Amino acid sequence: MIARREEFARRDPWFGELYGAGVRMAARDDLLHSMDRAGIDRAVVMGFGWKDAADCTPGNEYIMESAQRSDGRLLPFVTVVPGGDEAGGEIARWTGGGLHGIGELYADSQGFSLESLDSLRDVIAACLEHDLILCVHVTEPAGHAYAGKDGNGPAQVASFVATMPEELKLLLPHWGGGFGFYEMMPEIAARTANCLYDCAASHLLYDERVYEVMSRLAPGRVVFGSDYPLTGQGRMLRRARAAGLAADDLAALLGGNAVRAGLG
Repeated sequence: MIARREEFARRDPWFGELYGAGVRMAARDDLLHSMDRAGIDRAVVMGFGWKDAADCTPGNEYIMESAQRSDGRLLPFVTVVPGGDEAGGEIARWTGGGLHGIGELYADSQGFSLESLDSLRDVIAACLEHDLILCVHVTEPAGHAYAGKDGNGPAQVASFVATMPEELKLLLPHWGGGFGFYEMMPEIAARTANCLYDCAASHLLYDERVYEVMSRLAPGRVVFGSDYPLTGQGRMLRRARAAGLAADDLAALLGGNAVRAGLG
């Protein structure tokens, strides 16, 4: 995919927007070397949410093979096109091989809606059957524009969370596009026991106070994420450690919460 970047960018506009010429991409060995330099024991690995199911399969094969060759250091997620005929079979193909989740999925580019469970029904069913975590891309509705900012933010996530099966484990990247701040509302907090928030690319969006705020709003449910290779893993670790969290909260962010959620 790195070698054929221009071809994939022409076929999938969302890929072209995110990974056009000059944007860093990484292969398995790049990631493992980055983990060694940063002192990271294990990393969750996600592929790209393609609009064409045929493009999901080779990426999934590479991620699963990489995980199986990593001595447990890489925790794999696979991507599918929700609602497509191939989605259920593609997930089932990998459930016996150490699969941890589905995602990252992109509603706008892959043609599904967070406000309609029907468009994700096959993926949700597979996650529940195999105890997998679902990761769906979300962004904040305010602030500056950037490549990858889409129309799925707190309002869309709130609709999804209100109707999804309560036992579904949902990972919301980038602090959930701000959805986590609404956990101060009792009706939202009542539905988010299985919602995890990661801090991927946090420094591009928020100042360091967000770590403390989210650790208080969603105790036990914030997990470390770097968004590598967009951002360096070591850099994101340094920011998390400099955010002023209590020792217990920092340990929870940097692995404890992920292990409790089944990522370990």
